[in-house]
Amino acid sequence: MDINLEQEYIVMSQDKNDSIGDVDFYAAIQAHVLWRGRLEAYINGTGSEKLDADLVSRDSHCALGEWIEGAGGKHFSNHPKFPELIKAHTCFHKRAGEVIRTNDNGDKNKAKELLKGEYAKCSQKVKNNLAKLGIDEKDA
Repeated sequence: MDINLEQEYIVMSQDKNDSIGDVDFYAAIQAHVLWRGRLEAYINGTGSEKLDADLVSRDSHCALGEWIEGAGGKHFSNHPKFPELIKAHTCFHKRAGEVIRTNDNGDKNKAKELLKGEYAKCSQKVKNNLAKLGIDEKDA
């Protein structure tokens, strides 16, 4: 399984000479929206992919995590929403891993509860913070 689980949805443009790597904020938000469906399919046994809880739990092994640790971190280090994005993104991955692990341990009902609860909260925070950074970058 490819460790850049969001790579197909996040566009990092090499065409522009911009210090933030030109992350597509909308695509990053969409990637996080799509994760819920992937997790639901995994829990329900209707998905075609085998998700690895340990791998998914690592927030630095996805395109957004790499951007946060690289160009995004350099550009947005003083932005008030950036630390919130980091925290929410870490939470997102930990909770996604927890959903997978719980399901793998045979407790589908608990996995569904986690998906609708803590995972959903972290996911929403990631999306909100990405949207705010994107808006602020456009206005700059």
